[in-house]
Amino acid sequence: MDEAKSFLSEHTVEFSLVLAIKKLLIDQFEFAVPIYPWMGRELGKLSKLIHGGESFRVLAIFPRRPKLTAKFSDGISIKVNYELYEFEEKCREFGIPVIIGCPLVYNLWELGNTPQIVWFNLAGLNEGMINVTGEGAIGIGGDGILDLVQEARVLCFSDFDKFLRYVKKDSYSFYGSTYKPFYFLIK
Repeated sequence: MDEAKSFLSEHTVEFSLVLAIKKLLIDQFEFAVPIYPWMGRELGKLSKLIHGGESFRVLAIFPRRPKLTAKFSDGISIKVNYELYEFEEKCREFGIPVIIGCPLVYNLWELGNTPQIVWFNLAGLNEGMINVTGEGAIGIGGDGILDLVQEARVLCFSDFDKFLRYVKKDSYSFYGSTYKPFYFLIK
């Protein structure tokens, strides 16, 4: 096994990322709500009736799975796919920052101990594999994430709805892109 492979799904990684981002944001903002939006639920008629006049910032987050080789000494790598860059370009049009995160774990059980997470601003990365524990892997810290949120455009629900329809419309599949972020709505 010389090729780096993962032992976790992106959904499993999401749980750790949500907890870490929530902890960071809630100290600085009144509300930080993680969502995985469905058009008929979070953006449905009832939700628009309840939340329609509110404004908020959006942070898009892609979980990245830690990838290992048979020699654990090679460190942890992540893969940054071209689809993520296409998505980030669309987010930029709406003023939505996109980050990726990966827990630095070598087994499933380490997720239970509040793992260290490496974060990257997707706008500053190149496509391909990145050794996130090696020399030269420079991510962003909590302050960098908070700066991205502060600089994000303030949206309303109809703007967010337009954004989600836009990214789904231009995807390769009826169900949208293969890679789907989760979001934080922040105010």
